[in-house]
Amino acid sequence: MVFPLYMQVWGVIMQLFQPALQFAAAYPLFSVVTIISVVWLLSVYLLSFFVHRNLRRLTPTPNEFANLPGAAKRYWDHAKHEDKTVGNRLSFFLVFESILFGVFATVYLRSSVNDIPLLNVIAAAGLTVTLIWAYIQVRHRFILDAMRPRMIANFDEYAETLRWRALWPFHGGWLLNIGLPFVATLLWLSLFIVVANITSTVLVRP
Repeated sequence: MVFPLYMQVWGVIMQLFQPALQFAAAYPLFSVVTIISVVWLLSVYLLSFFVHRNLRRLTPTPNEFANLPGAAKRYWDHAKHEDKTVGNRLSFFLVFESILFGVFATVYLRSSVNDIPLLNVIAAAGLTVTLIWAYIQVRHRFILDAMRPRMIANFDEYAETLRWRALWPFHGGWLLNIGLPFVATLLWLSLFIVVANITSTVLVRP
């Protein structure tokens, strides 16, 4: 009784996953890079979640720089440097991604049989850069988040600014540091399907 029931359940599961298996067979390269990307992004975001839990243990002391001449300015300058570094890296990766997208579009418009491997290489390079970008941005976001409680406790103007920001529902830093790499990942993955779909067209082109 148990074995036939097991086979029936297995048959239902296979029927449910049949479209996905057919899709994976039609687009093997896309399927492989998608699995790698999902595993990488989930690992990065889960690591960020567990690391951020340690921030709850931080108990900054208000006005701790009062008796330390120049310490407040040094810490403020250091925080500005870290924030500027995040912005500079974000700009670098956005420009680099735009260049790669432009190169891909240029090669795609003149696509021939010999260009298909090159398109896959460009897409793979772009996806790799995006996954590295996701890790770097999340890592640096943690540094800023670790500094924030101390900034709030010692700089009243900064704390007031954050209270005004809290009125908006979405955190801009998380949208830039997590949302943009995620969207770029989806775009690069979609280009693998584009290359796979033009293969048959290119092969029959005179």
